[in-house]
Amino acid sequence: MIAKTSAQSPHQYRSKVFVVTFALLAFANALSTTIGWFYSVDVKGWWPLSLGVGLLVSLVYAALLCLLKSLTFMRAVLISTALAVAHVVHAGLYYLYPPNWLAVNNAQAVLTSIQAVVFSDYTFYALYGLFLGLAVVLAHVSRSSHG
Repeated sequence: MIAKTSAQSPHQYRSKVFVVTFALLAFANALSTTIGWFYSVDVKGWWPLSLGVGLLVSLVYAALLCLLKSLTFMRAVLISTALAVAHVVHAGLYYLYPPNWLAVNNAQAVLTSIQAVVFSDYTFYALYGLFLGLAVVLAHVSRSSHG
């Protein structure tokens, strides 16, 4: 367990948060891309781009999370783990349960609310924003409660 000690500088502590956060999200991106590779012909051809974009977004997220100085290591790891799980669940739903697009496009069927969220072009990015917002709130609460 990595605990913040008086011997660690804030830079070392934040570096650990960055590395662990990025590692968790990189693993989730790799797993999501693998799920897509097995279930989507498009991902088989475009997986390097998909993985690259996912890693870039994860890198930015990890860097922004490190700026929240009042967020504890454990909270950062828990939030990042929850984001990683949500990311993999989203990929599983996206690739394993596709709607009947022919019926949807011909106005013979309508996407359910859950399908509309899962198949939105913005869900991947919204997940990162949602969890970053949660981290900001937790950091603010932590800072407020400690004076």
